[in-house]
Amino acid sequence: MHNEFQEIINCLDTEEPSTKELAERIGNLCLSKKGTEEAIKELVEKVADYEADVRTCENVPFCNLLLSFSYYHWGDLPQAAIYAEKAANQFNRCGNRWNRALSLWGQAAIYRDEHLDQAITEYKSALKLINAIVNDADRRGLHNKYKYSKNVAGRINDKLKELEERSTASNAAYQNASSKQKWARPYSWPTARIIYGVYDIGHASKVGKYILDDGQIGEMSIDEVNFDEMKHKVYNLREGDQITLVPGKDYRWLKVAGNSMNRANPIPIEPDNYVLADLGQKPQVGNIVIANLHNPPTPAERAGVIKKYTNDGLKSESTETIDNIPLTDVDIRGVIIAVAKRDG
Repeated sequence: MHNEFQEIINCLDTEEPSTKELAERIGNLCLSKKGTEEAIKELVEKVADYEADVRTCENVPFCNLLLSFSYYHWGDLPQAAIYAEKAANQFNRCGNRWNRALSLWGQAAIYRDEHLDQAITEYKSALKLINAIVNDADRRGLHNKYKYSKNVAGRINDKLKELEERSTASNAAYQNASSKQKWARPYSWPTARIIYGVYDIGHASKVGKYILDDGQIGEMSIDEVNFDEMKHKVYNLREGDQITLVPGKDYRWLKVAGNSMNRANPIPIEPDNYVLADLGQKPQVGNIVIANLHNPPTPAERAGVIKKYTNDGLKSESTETIDNIPLTDVDIRGVIIAVAKRDG
C-alpha cells in the first residue's frame, strides 16, 4: 500500500485486534491489481454486515477509510475521495477527533497529486485537529499522548510545507489564467441516468370522475438533457450511476456562474454548467448545497451561492482563494445532487 496511507493506518486509534488484522490484510492485498479488487469486494461486504448490526456499526468508518485507500490503488480517485470524506464524517459523529483527523489526512494524500490546493486545505484541517489534541494532552498532563500527538502533527506539517512550496508557482499560474479557461479533468467521470417513476393511469368512477391510482408500474430514464438546444451529460454527485427522483419532492435545475466550486469533488462545478437541486432536503456535512445569503455583497449573489456544507461554514473548492461563509449568514435552500455538463 502507498507509504502515506500505511502511515495513516498505523496511527489509527483502535483497540480491536480484528480491525488491525483487517488493515494489515487489506494493505497486503493492495500490492497487486487483482488483490486490490478483492480488497474492495471484501470491504464493501463488511460495511454492509457491520451496518446491519448495532454492535459492530462503529467499525464502519474504519472500513470506509480502508475502502478509500483501496479505490485509490484501483485508480478510482472520485470513489477514493468520497469514502475518505465519508469516514471523516462518521468518525466525527462518533466523537473520535483523532481518527477524523487521520481521515482528513487521508483525503489530503488522495488529492496531493491531482488537486494540490485541495490537498493543502485538507492537510491544514487535519493539522488543526491534531494540534487541538496536542494542546489538550499538554493541559491535562498526558505526557505520552502529548509526545505521540506532537510527533504526528510534525509529520503532517512537513507534508503541508512540501505542498505549499509546490503550490506557489501553480497558484500564480491559476491567478493569471483567463476565467474562461476550463480546469483540465484529471480523470474521466462516469455519467449517470435520471430515473423517473411511471405510474398507473387514472381510472374513471361510475359518476365520470377520475380516481388517480399512484401505483408505480415502471420507470423511465434519461442520460442526457438539453439546455439552450445543447446536449448535456449528467453526472451524479452521490454514489452510483442512477439519480432517482422521488414523487412529491421539489427539484430545480440551476445555471452556474462563477468559479467558487470549479475544483469540487467528485465533479468540478464550472461556469455554464447546470446543477440539479433537491430543494428542502436537509444537508449533511460534505454535501454541496444551494443557499441564500442574508446580506449578499453583490446583486449577483442575491440569486444564491453553491458551496460545500461543512462544520466550519459554507466552503468553496476553487482555484481562487475564497473565505468560508458562516452558517449563521445563510439559509440553506437545498442539496445539489447532480451536475450537467455540455457534451463535447
